[in-house]
Amino acid sequence: MDCAKILNNVKSIIKLYDEMSEDVCRELSISKIEMDILAFLTNNKDFDTASSIVEMRMIPKANVSQGVELLIKKGFLIRRPDTGDRRKIHLSVTLAAKTTVERILNMQEAFSKIIFDGFSEDEKESFSSFNSRIAQNSVNKIKELKNGKK
Repeated sequence: MDCAKILNNVKSIIKLYDEMSEDVCRELSISKIEMDILAFLTNNKDFDTASSIVEMRMIPKANVSQGVELLIKKGFLIRRPDTGDRRKIHLSVTLAAKTTVERILNMQEAFSKIIFDGFSEDEKESFSSFNSRIAQNSVNKIKELKNGKK
């Protein structure tokens, strides 16, 4: 496999998503990090903490903290303490964010339609499976490297 080609393909997909995101952020007067947080919390109901966002989206903790604070000030998020672990704080998207979230989800759906144009359902399922395996291989290697194993 041609490493440069793989990386260029990933970069062009990310560039398209970023371009589409910029339009939505400008339209909604929110930052990219705010959009990412709202989308993540909406699409991942079981992962409703700032640390989940940091870990799964690989966004710096400071950026997530700042984005969460801005969304709380706008009334788009609320914090709820965990009943079993008071150190853990859950985040919930509020009804006030409904229109904003719908616009973000519409953009994500349009993005998916663009990148999977001409794909059959079987091809989409195969891609999803291959993509998950590639991502898991990457995550495993990153963990190895962080632990000093090469």
